[in-house]
This record gives sequence, structure tokens and C-alpha cells, in this order.
Amino acid sequence: MTELIERDTATRTRWLRICRLDDLETGWGEAALVDGDQIALFRLAGDELYAVQHSDPVSGACVMARGITGSRTVEGQQRRTLASPLHKEIYDLADGRCYSDESLRLRTYPVRCIDDWLEIGAAA
Repeated sequence: MTELIERDTATRTRWLRICRLDDLETGWGEAALVDGDQIALFRLAGDELYAVQHSDPVSGACVMARGITGSRTVEGQQRRTLASPLHKEIYDLADGRCYSDESLRLRTYPVRCIDDWLEIGAAA
């Protein structure tokens, strides 16, 4: 169950409490239902947190939480990536761009950890 924590009127963002940080296993994805949308949550090494749409942009199947996390060097910067478990397209976890097909994109969500709770930003 999600819980509204904060409404930031300046950025028009509602922060919703999703789960405890310890509920997420490092390196694996989990799915959550947030405001009717299925979202894939990822906790990577160093407690890097990411939230993206759970549906695969190609097939529409809700499988992205089962994707393979990795990294790629882009313009001299290390970027965290997610490979679709179905077709293996590679997406940037931070901004959703697809490195395999420029016409594809994953929706991303702002995420933060406050007092060991994972929170996702949603449109106000």
C-alpha cells in the first residue's frame, strides 16, 4: 500500500512511500502498484535506487522488474542499465533512453530514500 508523504507544490510532485529499503534485495528488481501504474524498483550496489515502468516498451508485458541490471560507459560516464528480459533491449535506468533502439523509451520516476523508506515521486 502506498502512502502520500509530501506534496511539493513548487515541482508539482507528490512523494509516495512505497516500501522499506530493506524490502529490496540489492541487484534484483521488484514490482509495485503505484497510483494504478505498475513500477519496477531497483536497488543496486551502494544503495542506488531507480524506478521505471514495469511494462516492456516493445511487448507491453509487465516484466521489466525481471530485467538484467548492468552498466555501460556513455560519453565517458558510467550509466546504470536495464536489459529487457524479453527482447534484450538496453535501457538507461536514470533517463529511460534505449541504447538499442532510439525509438523506444522507459518511463522513469524520481525516487528517494527517507528514514529507510523508499519513496517515489508522482505527478501532483
